[in-house]
Amino acid sequence: MVNKTKINLSISIFAILLVGGIRDRLAAQTQAQSRIAIAGIDLVKDTSEFFISSGMSDYNSAAVLQQVPNACIEFFSNFKNFVAIDRKNLSLINMEKELQKSEEFIDGYIVDQGKSEGVDYMVKSLYYEKKKNLVIRIYDIAGGNVKCTKEQRLESNLLGIKNINNQTRLILHELVNECFGIKFTVLKGIEPAGSKLRHLTVVMGRKSKVKEEDQVEIFELVEENVEGEMLKRRNVIGTGTVEEVVDENFSNVKIESGEKVIAEAIAKGKKLYCTIINVYK
Repeated sequence: MVNKTKINLSISIFAILLVGGIRDRLAAQTQAQSRIAIAGIDLVKDTSEFFISSGMSDYNSAAVLQQVPNACIEFFSNFKNFVAIDRKNLSLINMEKELQKSEEFIDGYIVDQGKSEGVDYMVKSLYYEKKKNLVIRIYDIAGGNVKCTKEQRLESNLLGIKNINNQTRLILHELVNECFGIKFTVLKGIEPAGSKLRHLTVVMGRKSKVKEEDQVEIFELVEENVEGEMLKRRNVIGTGTVEEVVDENFSNVKIESGEKVIAEAIAKGKKLYCTIINVYK
């Protein structure tokens, strides 16, 4: 009877520890991820300089307004660093207030919305119809400010704006590197020992929203002593092109420049990284 009691007690203690361990692990995982809300996009009529949310007559504008928020949601949903929250129906506009709004008003409004949603960051886009400029901003809700922003004229031809989703994806790659320092680790060279290095395996795949023909910069992080403070800087040593997206996590990159320097760095065991360059092809 005593032994049975001891066994039951041991099982109970084990179960408590197991549940506690799982809970702590899940809590740590949740804490490591930032909640990022994707708000809607607003159209800027350059001629009158006010924001509207409906009534577009321009086909390009309608396409941009529909596709950009969806592209943002798709992009952030695949990064392990983020929990993406769909708030694309959130608009800056109250229909009874068709008036000019300053950037201060917009920024304050978005920060307030982010606080009410309980998120860490908010992504907000604007489209300037006349100039065909897309602006994407990432707001730091706790800091109450714009963490980073990118404005870019969208590539177009006689048929309209070219591949809006892909252009948006490349802008977002640039933003997440600037905002959060997200980079991809170079795992190894592909060629056999003794052969000239031409290809790399990089830890970035479909989950990272990487596509074949994407252009990359290959770099190392170098520490510099600046007046007693150790600062890291990015030292670009080459460029490349994504030749094959192997699976969810890996891609093969063809080296376009810097083969010798890259090979020497790998031979010395240096850590190398890649980022996607915002170059639309």
